Amino acid sequence: MDEYIDFYNNERIQTKMSLTLLEKRRQAE
Repeated sequence: MDEYIDFYNNERIQTKMSLTLLEKRRQAE
C-alpha cells in the first residue's frame, strides 16, 4: 500500500512541475 501512495505522490509532483513549466513558458512568450 505504501508503494502505491509513493507512486501516486510522485505522479502528482510531476504533474505539478509540468504545469509550472507550462505557466513559465506561457509568461515568457
